[in-house]
Amino acid sequence: MESRSASEEKKPEKDKKAQRQTAAAAREKLKPFTQVIRQIEQKMETLQKKLFQVEQSLAKPELYEGAGTELQSLLKEQGALRQELSQLEESWLEKSDELEQLQQSL
Repeated sequence: MESRSASEEKKPEKDKKAQRQTAAAAREKLKPFTQVIRQIEQKMETLQKKLFQVEQSLAKPELYEGAGTELQSLLKEQGALRQELSQLEESWLEKSDELEQLQQSL
């Protein structure tokens, strides 16, 4: 039987510790990107809910029977929400690409 020295048995523990530290450092580098992406996703979710509500209002037939001021307001809001959502989606894609590239470089 071969006997191992105490230093040989501790070596795998040091390797695991170094791996954990490296992984923790990588997570810290990625953290700002993941936070921004989460914030964008939350804004997108909020806007999607607002857009859904506006579109539900636009689906009501009685809206089209009146003078049209409410209709115009809702259509304007719908356009603004769609535009803002589009911009957020573009930002989300850019940040996601940056995050992916950074993950590959680590």
